Amino acid sequence: MTEPGESRRETSGVMGYVAELQQFDQSMTVDEPSARDPEPEPAIEPVLAPVRVPEKLPWTRIEVVLAVVFVIVAATVVMGGAYALMERRRPTGEVALPLPMVVPSRPAASPPAEGVASPTPTAGVRGESRQRTSPGAGPVPASPTPESATSAPVAAADLHASYARAANTGLLGLGGYRGEVTVRNEGAGAARDWQVTLSLPAGLEVSGASGAQFAQDGTLVIFTPEDGAAAVPPGGSVAFTFDVPGLLAGEPTGCAIDGRACA
Repeated sequence: MTEPGESRRETSGVMGYVAELQQFDQSMTVDEPSARDPEPEPAIEPVLAPVRVPEKLPWTRIEVVLAVVFVIVAATVVMGGAYALMERRRPTGEVALPLPMVVPSRPAASPPAEGVASPTPTAGVRGESRQRTSPGAGPVPASPTPESATSAPVAAADLHASYARAANTGLLGLGGYRGEVTVRNEGAGAARDWQVTLSLPAGLEVSGASGAQFAQDGTLVIFTPEDGAAAVPPGGSVAFTFDVPGLLAGEPTGCAIDGRACA
């Protein structure tokens, strides 16, 4: 049996040896996180909305003012040019025009056929003397039949025409014009038929007419009375209008009525 003193010495020796081993282990090992300790979660940074920085304006205030001034000046120049063009156009009113380059001739009356006598006024035939007798009276000489008076000549019409620019048409008056032709009868007889011929610059056409019917062939336009139109009385007149569209359309270059130049 061991003595109590010896057992205490053995126990203290074992305990010292264990303590030294623990110190050696602590000095040789690296501190590692314990498996039981939870891993730290990564810090979440707050998401902030991006702040918009105001961009620099593409134009400065001076550039905006200059642009406005330029627009005003350009508009003024355009309007001034348009009015200048209007001023250069012929004003409305009567215009003297020469004969057209080509005047179509009107068909003449056909002469009577050969061998056919033309009708002429028949003069009265002097009647034969007849004696009328009455009982107990001598013969009474018959009075001669007077010759019929010759028929009076038919009064002729004398037509004249004049052209006038009635109005400017289209935007700002630059899109065409309306012309007016007046036919006057200065003769002693009525005129039931007439023909007015106008020549226009190349490329222009009459779009419509009022008071007359028309037909165009190239640059020549022929106007005649409407169907059923009344005759032009002596000292009277008739008028018709026509429209010619086109930018800065030119005036007629010639005018004639029945081959006579317009006044």
